[in-house]
Amino acid sequence: MSAINIHLTAFSDDCIDQLAQHIVAQQSGTLPLLTNTIVFTAQANIAAVLRKYLLELSAAQGFDALLGPTIIPLQHWLKAYQPGDINVINSTTQELMLVEALKQQQSIFESANPWVYANGLLQLFQELTANKIKLPDNPEDFTRKISLAYGINEANSEITAEALSREAQFVYTLWNAWHEQLAAYEVVDTQTALSLSLSNSLEHLDKQYNFYLLGYEQLSRTQSQWLENIAEKNNVHLFIQGQITKTNNTEQSYHPQQYLIDCIKQFPGANIVDNKDSISARLDFLNNVYNINTLPLLERAQTYSKQHPQSPLTNVHVFAANSAEQEARAIDIQCRHWLIEGKTNLAIVTENRRLARRVRALLERSGVHLQDSAGWALSTTRAAATLERWLECIENDFDYLSLLDLLKSAFIFPGYDRETLQYAVYRLEQDIIRHENISQNLEAYRAGIKSRLNRLPDWFEETHSVLSEVLNKLEQASEPLKQLYQQDAFTPQKFVQAISASLKLTGLDSSFAADDAGIKIISLLESLSVESELVKLEVDWSEARAWLGMQLERSRFMPPASTTQVQLIGLSQSQFQNFDGLIIASVEDEFLPGSPSPSAFFNDAVKYELGLQTSLQQKNERYYHFLRLLNASENILLSYCNQGDNGETVKPGAWLSILEQFHELAYQSNLNNSKLQALVNSIDNTFTCQAEHPATSQQQPAPVLPANLIPEKISASQYQEIINCPYLYYAARCLKLEATEELRLALSKADYGERIHLCLQALHEPVKGLPGPFKNKITEQNKDAATKLLEEIINAVFKPDLNENHEHQAWYLQAIKMVPHYIQWQTKHNQGWDIYKLEETVKREININNCGKPLTLSGRLDRIDKNQDGLSVIDYKTGTTSSNKDVEAGEQVQLPFYHTLLQDDDNPVVQVEYLEVKSNGVKSKGKLSGDKLNDIANQSAQRLQEIFSQLHTQTALPAWGNKETCERCVMQGICRKQMWQD
Repeated sequence: MSAINIHLTAFSDDCIDQLAQHIVAQQSGTLPLLTNTIVFTAQANIAAVLRKYLLELSAAQGFDALLGPTIIPLQHWLKAYQPGDINVINSTTQELMLVEALKQQQSIFESANPWVYANGLLQLFQELTANKIKLPDNPEDFTRKISLAYGINEANSEITAEALSREAQFVYTLWNAWHEQLAAYEVVDTQTALSLSLSNSLEHLDKQYNFYLLGYEQLSRTQSQWLENIAEKNNVHLFIQGQITKTNNTEQSYHPQQYLIDCIKQFPGANIVDNKDSISARLDFLNNVYNINTLPLLERAQTYSKQHPQSPLTNVHVFAANSAEQEARAIDIQCRHWLIEGKTNLAIVTENRRLARRVRALLERSGVHLQDSAGWALSTTRAAATLERWLECIENDFDYLSLLDLLKSAFIFPGYDRETLQYAVYRLEQDIIRHENISQNLEAYRAGIKSRLNRLPDWFEETHSVLSEVLNKLEQASEPLKQLYQQDAFTPQKFVQAISASLKLTGLDSSFAADDAGIKIISLLESLSVESELVKLEVDWSEARAWLGMQLERSRFMPPASTTQVQLIGLSQSQFQNFDGLIIASVEDEFLPGSPSPSAFFNDAVKYELGLQTSLQQKNERYYHFLRLLNASENILLSYCNQGDNGETVKPGAWLSILEQFHELAYQSNLNNSKLQALVNSIDNTFTCQAEHPATSQQQPAPVLPANLIPEKISASQYQEIINCPYLYYAARCLKLEATEELRLALSKADYGERIHLCLQALHEPVKGLPGPFKNKITEQNKDAATKLLEEIINAVFKPDLNENHEHQAWYLQAIKMVPHYIQWQTKHNQGWDIYKLEETVKREININNCGKPLTLSGRLDRIDKNQDGLSVIDYKTGTTSSNKDVEAGEQVQLPFYHTLLQDDDNPVVQVEYLEVKSNGVKSKGKLSGDKLNDIANQSAQRLQEIFSQLHTQTALPAWGNKETCERCVMQGICRKQMWQD
């Protein structure tokens, strides 16, 4: 029987890199095949990073590409093993069903609100199911078990015992009612479905796999038992960040390492791989700080300083702010100063969303854009506020406050000219609402308009027309919702459908569709409509509104991803990352440690007895993340606000407080950042630091390239970058802020276009692991056989990933549709050309004036054909293809570049072209040949030589600000076009 291998990696190490090294070392004999390797990761951003590391490591062993591994969240992988005969409902449907069950058991909870209990009960039931906890066969035994856990006996108060008995009976009755509901609807909940999938996978794994888990420290009992069963026949490796030091290898009830100990205890027979020799000085220091169960604080500090005279916290500082605004400004200034110093990977970690939004505003005002991975509640967005005002209009008979807010929204009635609509709303507010003294009711507003027209016949004719139309449309759009508002009961689905219908009539649906948060709201409404269809529950208007409000509050809105140097993340989202600079903000008791998630049922003693997670375990998990963060960067700022909203004094959180005390006792110096305090107090730093940091300059950037940064080689895509925008080339290639050409090509292997390249290559020449090639020249007589072979190749390339996501299924269908078009094109093309080489990597040197070294041209050519006249270069295109006009004008340089790269007197290049390979046809584009090709290619090569000659004579690389280029540029945060244009 094999054991699970648990790898404990140092906080300061790159855990993803460690995992990649282990995979390559362990699977070195099978490279480049990693098809039997499956990596389960709970973090969405890990897959791309892990693939990058794996490709780099395999390239060092001579493999330019890898087949596998599968990198996927565990729950997604398990979907393939979910029994086909079950109907799984998600948490929204489960909650509605539970409310329905609660309403049928009103005698138990009397007049209490079932919605208050539903969510807490659902969490409890999911946890019970996930941990295989079965309740006793009768309520008396369950009540007795709960009473013992609470410490209740006959000597205790009868009132207390009665209250606990009611709680136990309540949970027991609802547990059974809940399962009766599931059975009646013939559905299973998500946790039960997960358990069934886990069991099913054990029976259907068809070969031995190497399983790696990253980000799965705490598993449910169902998952941990499954993992132990998997390990009997497969290699299982669990990677966890953290080390158990010699000073803390015994259990302490409240300690960051206790979380690690609890994780390991899940697998009693596991092999532990822990390199204790690599424990850093900082981690050793911190473990002494938090080792509270040994010597007193003063004695520990003095003992430690004698052994270690130098503080390991040289670059760790604390900022105590006098207000929330001052804390936000301190974070803003510290980030910008780190950027000035050249630090490129910064993070702000905070659980305080109000502070996070203020920091975001300050940094973006200075031109520093953030990647906000934590996001915020969808209910706080402008789109959600507009939806709220619309529903308030229904409830309050179009009260003027709600109505004006709605009509002033940028989302409402997009078909109108905005200035015309806004002016009409202004006249409604000033002339009708204020002067006619009308505060609600659409008919009253109409009467007010009519009255004003009777008195003032010349009153704004166009405004009158627009207002009349708007009021009529609002009345029409409100009808579906007003009908429900007047009913005593209706289903949640009818409520959602009525909202969706009203959004179409007001134009909000199309406005929302053009807004990121609006798209999320539309998607949520569509999901709620489907998820509430099954349940027969009926609600009144107030319940429906509260339910929708909960859904908007629970849904997280993440702003669109952008390339940036600063991340804004929550505590747990920072896992597996290391930073050049790190700010841990709002380190006050309210946020760090913070309070564990409140539990509607049972205290910690009962939870411990039942085998559920306790609040102490939740706190230790956050403690662990805090300790991990303190080791995630050399440069750390911890900030907190020492004054509350009402002026009360606020102390730093306990974890920070003991850290400061220990350091001051050990080294007679505090961690306060006096330099930052002075900068925050300086008026020069109130808004921006443009004078300090060239990146925030409002001038159009045009840097001169130092000689040591001038590249010595160039590809077609890099040459195109120079043509599109010299500053783009400067940032991406000279400063190396974008991936190298080799790495980008390797990472693109998973793209649709690259897979089509691979399929066509396998059709014409041998490719390891794929069917083919077609050994004869494709003709009208044998094209059916060629078609069948290409379809077999496409199946082999695409089908292994069809279950991964819907996009791959669409890719496969596109590829299959392309087959007859390509075979027909190849049949005709064969009449004048023979295939000479495929996927050929070519290099060539050209001389540059004013430079002692030649410039190396390099490229990977999709296909080279040959006839008696010479060579033809064909570049496959599955996406957008450059127009003939742009190619001939020299704006698109790829084809002329390939001519220069491949040109040879013995085998001259006589033709270059793009081959557009799409599902609806295959055709040639941008074709150049003869004298036109030679002229354009020679001019393009001469221009390239002149550009590099100018680079060596200190010619600037300006940002041109071309609209088309800028729209898809990933370096906007570097050039700051918006600032120098404004």
